[in-house]
Amino acid sequence: MSITTIQERFLLSGEGSTKKTYHIVLDARGVSFEVGDSIAIHAQNPPEVVEGIIKAWGASGHEEIVNRKSGASVSIRHFLYSMANLYKHGPLDLKTMSLQQLADQFAPLLPRFYSIASSPLYTPSEMHLTVALLDFIHEGEKRYGVASYFLSHLAEMGATPIPFYIQKTRHFRLPQRIDADVIMIGPGTGVAPFRAFMQERFSIQGSGRNWLFFGDRHRDHDFLYEAFWMDLVGQGKLRLEVAFSRDQEEKIYVQHKMYVHKKELWAWLKNGAYVYVCGDAKRMARDVDSMWHRIAEEEGGMSSAEARQFFMHLRSKDKRYLFDVY
Repeated sequence: MSITTIQERFLLSGEGSTKKTYHIVLDARGVSFEVGDSIAIHAQNPPEVVEGIIKAWGASGHEEIVNRKSGASVSIRHFLYSMANLYKHGPLDLKTMSLQQLADQFAPLLPRFYSIASSPLYTPSEMHLTVALLDFIHEGEKRYGVASYFLSHLAEMGATPIPFYIQKTRHFRLPQRIDADVIMIGPGTGVAPFRAFMQERFSIQGSGRNWLFFGDRHRDHDFLYEAFWMDLVGQGKLRLEVAFSRDQEEKIYVQHKMYVHKKELWAWLKNGAYVYVCGDAKRMARDVDSMWHRIAEEEGGMSSAEARQFFMHLRSKDKRYLFDVY
């Protein structure tokens, strides 16, 4: 386990956005990572939630319990900062359970994984993250995702120690050939690793073509890293297709933009392009995969079974159809 601190933090999304997305810069001095890797962040619960649990239990917070996982004796306050599901626990019955028994009801917070949004060749002493603040209503009160709130609000710049480790990836790497074409599909925060990809390709003077499909809710508020992408477009280093779902009555997503350009996409793919998909696994990745199969059927003249076989081979054998989804 290593420790870092936040060096810079600012809001990416505009004031009129229905969600808040932050750019976070972490100190990466002495840290080894590659483009495509993720970082596992060990966050802390908000103080107000911890103090609410302590008060509900009728405790002072100084009482010591034994952490079942580590075997160490710690104060109940220190213990609760790193425990999961605090929102689900109310004032449990102290008459029938000891404080230790109450503490034993909790499991440790699991790390939260974020795609690294920068290349070590481009910013060697920094790791960049793209963090969407998760919020929800619990018992009539607004609550936040533990890790996203910790990174975007709780952690003090240059001061709060942030435990982390690097999650290496073998499957989500840029092609070894610098002249290979890449197609990147990453709506929302799924665009994070592709920012790193482009920084890397820029740093090594890669000659392959780059095509990004990005989508979000509104162009005016949610065009993450717009200046970066548009600068690359202006230099002729990136082809960009965007889909802003709520800027018109009928929702338009990245898979719809793919269909508009199906002939060229199929030509790129048949010519050896690598395809990368990053973001939501439940809907986006499934919809994008279905669109690729449709394109193979319509532009490649394949049957449904042939398209399935084609993409299975592309994914498992050729390693040219790559996913980083969550």
